[in-house]
Parts: sequence; C-alpha cells; structure tokens
Amino acid sequence: MRIGHWDAQFGISGDMALGSLLDAGANLVAVNQSLERLGIPGLRATIRSTARSAIQCTAVQIEWQHTETAHLHRSYAEIERILSSAPLAAPVRERAMRVFAQLAAAEGKIHGCPPEDVCFHELGGEDTIADVVGSCAALEDLGIERLTVSSLPAGGGVMQAAHGQMPVPVPAVAVLLRGWLVHPGPVAAELVTPTGAALVAALADPHGQGVWPEMVVGGSGWGAGTRDYRDHPNATRFVWGVSPAAAAEVLHEELVEIETNIDDQSPEQIGYLFDVLGAKGALDVTVAPAWMKKQRPGVRLWVLARPEDAPGITECLFRESSSIGLRRRSVERLSLPRSIVVVDTPYGPVRVKVARLGNEVVNAAPEYEDCRVRAEERGVALKLVWAAALAGVSAPTEGPR
Repeated sequence: MRIGHWDAQFGISGDMALGSLLDAGANLVAVNQSLERLGIPGLRATIRSTARSAIQCTAVQIEWQHTETAHLHRSYAEIERILSSAPLAAPVRERAMRVFAQLAAAEGKIHGCPPEDVCFHELGGEDTIADVVGSCAALEDLGIERLTVSSLPAGGGVMQAAHGQMPVPVPAVAVLLRGWLVHPGPVAAELVTPTGAALVAALADPHGQGVWPEMVVGGSGWGAGTRDYRDHPNATRFVWGVSPAAAAEVLHEELVEIETNIDDQSPEQIGYLFDVLGAKGALDVTVAPAWMKKQRPGVRLWVLARPEDAPGITECLFRESSSIGLRRRSVERLSLPRSIVVVDTPYGPVRVKVARLGNEVVNAAPEYEDCRVRAEERGVALKLVWAAALAGVSAPTEGPR
C-alpha cells in the first residue's frame, strides 16, 4: 500500500498542500493536465523555490486568464457541474468532489442553508478550484492509497473575511475539524485555511492522527505558505512511502483488460484515444500494428484498468473509436513496489523511478521530462543527463529542489 502523510503541525492551506505534494515528487505536468481539463481559460500551476525558516520549499502560484467568466463567487452546484463535466481521471474527480462537498456542508451549517444552496465567496475562485483539483491530481500521480495527517494548529486572533472580521480558526475550519486533533497556537494568525481543513477532512484517515504511519519512506517535500514567521516554518511537509509488507513483496492486483481491433480509423484519432482513456482512469494503453481481414492494415488496442473504471472506459471506446465490439477479460497484475527518488546530478535534480524486489533495487528509470528540462537548460545531450541520473541512484536526496 502507498501511504502519504501530511505533517501539518505548522499549518495547511490549499497552496501549501499542493506545494508539498509537488516538492515530494508529484508531476507538475500531470497536475496541469488535470487543471486544463476543467475548461477554465489559462488555468495552470507554476512553482518556484523559496525558503521558510531556512528550509527549501516549493511555492505554488495559480494563474488563469482573467475573463468575464473568471470570478471569486461560485455556487456549490456550479462547481459540481465543472467537476462532473470535466474529463478528469475518476479518482481525481471523486476526491475533488468530496473536498467541495465537505466545504459546502460546513458553510451550509454556518449559514443555516442546505449544502446545495451554498454560494462560495473566496472559496469559489479559480485558485481554490486549482488547489483542490491539483492536490487530488498530485495524490493520484503519487499513487497514494491511504493518507494521514498530524495534529493541526489552532492559530488565533482575528482575520478579515467576506462577511467581516472573523475569529481564528474561522467558523468553517472549526466545523470541518470536528473530531480532529488540534493543538494551541503557535502564533495568533490563520494557520489552517478552509481549503486546507477540507482537504484533511475529506481525504485523510482520522485513525492514528498525530503520529506518523509505519512506512518505508519513498520521498518527502515542503510546500510554502505566503507568510514567513520568525520562530517556525510556515510550511506543510508531505511524506510518502509504502507499508513495510508491500516494500518486501511482489504486489498482486485484479485488473481488467479490454481489447479491440481497429482498421478504419485515422492515426490521429487513435492517438487521441491515449489522452481520453487516461482521463477515464486507464492504467495503460497499448497499440500494436495488425494485419486485418481483406488484407487491410490496422491496429490492436489494449487498455488495462481497475474494475471500477472499466464501465467508463468501455463507453469511451465505443464513443471515441470506430470499434463496435470489445473483448474483456479479468487479469492478475504482478508488480514490483516502486518509489520516486530525486538524484542530484551535475546538471540539476532528476526524479528516478526505482523498483525493488525485496531490499534489492532491480530497475531504475529516470523521468523523461526532468531529463529533457535539464538537457535544455544546460545545452547538453539528453543521454548524458539520463546516464548521470542512473549513476546517482545509490545516493538520492529526499525531494526535488
């Protein structure tokens, strides 16, 4: 099992949560692909490195095209429509819907109205939507199956909100954190925002809160908040790994394989299938040339998916391909536990996917996008960066910088 832990003892917000996931190895390209699918013009996340209490962190900035449709105030029903209609991967959509459902329930309780009638103010803006969907996409990219969290700081004082001055924690946070462990201070400021509290309430496992789960650590990273306090880092740390049993064993999964032959569709349309099937939750899509009846050249297409995603993928194939018949079978997948480590090379940091059999590293593959960026930055051949990343696998750092 892949486990993630938010060390949020100094606070958590939407941008801090997303920054910590990206700093721990989540792919920014994968996150921005999910944001693009929301249909909000120009919506994307950019990152930069910064320091909080001398700790290097990733700071996230959300950008979008400021049009007449870009605004801060959206109803819960409108956000539901955006998420349900976007071609997001099923786990990303489901997690994001849970987060906004928690926010709507909390706001509804405070204002005395049903959740479906809630109109978000600051929480309905493009940046909040991007923080939530981006965090859910990053969790999916890291393969997190169980998420835990530390105790959370109460903060203190007052802050200015859309409805005037509010005590800290603000009312929505107090409602969202019912049943969760909270500790005093450490400063009189807002340290847990409603978005951060909703991510915790919707996605984290309340059992064992306050202690790190047992895991073989695969990576960690820090996400920076906008303020820089004197005596503590205004940052959230994310740590991920695998359970000790999973780290030592070959993983067994029951999956579904869907197969079809296609001989009357253009290559461009077949290429498009890779994107739309991935958005539906496909774990793998493979196309191979085939010689069809009546001497026609064609392709054979295979899709590997989790059982719960198979119906949506089946419908997608019938809608987007020219196939009118599919073959479907249950398969068992055996896979090695893998983790992402970050290697410091002479050309800069590169993420490398490492697979282990027991305690032995048996395979390592540098991330192509990291190698490409480093090669372009330094004006060297891609193969040199690739070789340097492989050579450094034995001495990785904890997270990207």
